[in-house]
Amino acid sequence: MGRKSKKRQVKEQDGMTKSERKEIQNLCSQLMELCKTPTQANPNKQWEEHVQIRSVVEKIRTKQQGLHRLFVDEEREENLDAFLSWVKEHGAMCNKVKIAKYNTEGYGIEAVTDVKEDDVFLSIPRSMMLTVETARQSEFGKLAETDPILKSMPNVLLAVHVLSEMFKPDSFWRPYLDFLPRSYSVPLYFNEAEMSYLQGSQAFSESLKQYKNIARQYAYFNKLFHTSPDAADVPLKNMFTYDGYRWAVSTVMTRQNQIPSTNRKYQCTSLIPLWDMCNHTNGKIRTGYDLSQNCSSSLALRDTQPNEQMLIYYGKRTNMEFLVHNGFVYPDNENDGVTVQLGISKNDKLYQKKTQLLSMFTLKSSVDSYIVQAGDTPLNKQLLVFLRIFCMTEDELDVRFKCERKPEMLEMLLHSEVPVSKSNEIKLWTFLDTRLSLLLQIYKSTIEEDEQLLEQSTISEFSKLAIQLRLREKQILHNAINHARKTKDIVEKLDESTLPDPLGQPKDDPSRIAENLDDNSLPEPLGLTKDDLGHKEEHLQDVVQKQVVANGEELDLENLSLRGEAVTQSTDDVK
Repeated sequence: MGRKSKKRQVKEQDGMTKSERKEIQNLCSQLMELCKTPTQANPNKQWEEHVQIRSVVEKIRTKQQGLHRLFVDEEREENLDAFLSWVKEHGAMCNKVKIAKYNTEGYGIEAVTDVKEDDVFLSIPRSMMLTVETARQSEFGKLAETDPILKSMPNVLLAVHVLSEMFKPDSFWRPYLDFLPRSYSVPLYFNEAEMSYLQGSQAFSESLKQYKNIARQYAYFNKLFHTSPDAADVPLKNMFTYDGYRWAVSTVMTRQNQIPSTNRKYQCTSLIPLWDMCNHTNGKIRTGYDLSQNCSSSLALRDTQPNEQMLIYYGKRTNMEFLVHNGFVYPDNENDGVTVQLGISKNDKLYQKKTQLLSMFTLKSSVDSYIVQAGDTPLNKQLLVFLRIFCMTEDELDVRFKCERKPEMLEMLLHSEVPVSKSNEIKLWTFLDTRLSLLLQIYKSTIEEDEQLLEQSTISEFSKLAIQLRLREKQILHNAINHARKTKDIVEKLDESTLPDPLGQPKDDPSRIAENLDDNSLPEPLGLTKDDLGHKEEHLQDVVQKQVVANGEELDLENLSLRGEAVTQSTDDVK
């Protein structure tokens, strides 16, 4: 008998055989099935699901190891000069600043001359930006029109566009892409042990959902690029790896912003080279789009001297949001807080009346997210109003529907110094104490244990970020609990006769209560603005005034933007 011939496995251009590619396709099918199931509400069940998904992802990553080396860490400094030359060549106004490297923050923007508050220190023309519009003009144009995900999720479209450009040696954005980080400190990059440090924090659930979503998207696109006729011109077909997609998603998630579309009919998701090197500080949004010059313009938050870092304000976010979507924890965050889920049970006999009254404040009776704030006032007006209505008796509810001075009655619910009644105030603070104490019990470590962990030199940087976040959250909860207990003690000692009567009927003339209020602040129903309600989870685009004074002149700045948003830098993340 002759020897049986052994079929030779021919490797294709990317170094993989057909059988190896088929193995990856099979693993992607498994991944898609795992990710199809609804997300578990129970954190333990959610973790079990995550471990299963991660196991398949790691198998895919192992098989794709060495497929390409575009997403391994390298010395970015080697590409700095080429990036700066490209930026200046294509019209960026950046003569007042330079790129600098910092010990804790990675790269950032530094002043080279005196920059006064409200001076424009950086302008980037639209022609330099990677946007959803440039994606639709690329080889993804057909897919962007026909694929439901790319059609409805602009941030995902921008991510695959960025990834595709990364593989083009002659890409217009080559110098920018070469200078981008090759990895990020968002939880998508955490290993299993590092992810487990988030347990107790809401960031734990958010990070697991984010990981699941990106895994599902990768499996979906891996199939799409190999089967859709509209993907024939997409160069990613045989180079689409999980690591590459994770990198592209993280690049967009940590750096994206909104600018007006060229026809000014919608907001366009974009990456703004050089400007996205700016690090975060507390302040106000001072970057916008100058329609007259067709460029983004950034105004200095404060007077800045040479060699000082030029910082911008990313927007009103908690540290949980910063970690999940930007990859850092900001210790001095003025907007920090802990999210608590609250709602009115349908079994509550006063459910209908409470729901109706909540709706007058544009609040929901169904479970919703509320922020317990850091600092001396843990309750913003949104949470204060919800808790007051949540704890009302039927009489206290009825008087607010029947009172002739209804707007004034409703307005009083916004004022912490005007209780509904003594009993309502006691119930409110007792409930809050109990609810927050239960949240604290979910964490698997104490403040002291976290502080000790952070002192260990062997702990990874990602683990430190997770521990810093949960430590800060526990401190906020402890502060709020102490505030609730102290306030309750004070209320219990108050003389009932010094308060408005138990039904909330104002004793004094309502003009006293409303004397400092604008005439238009008492609508019926009373809709609370974002400023009234305080911080609530929302997409990260604020529209503010169109005219901003800069260098003594008015600029036509529209849609002052913030950096980063969920598709999903640190002060510890590389810029």
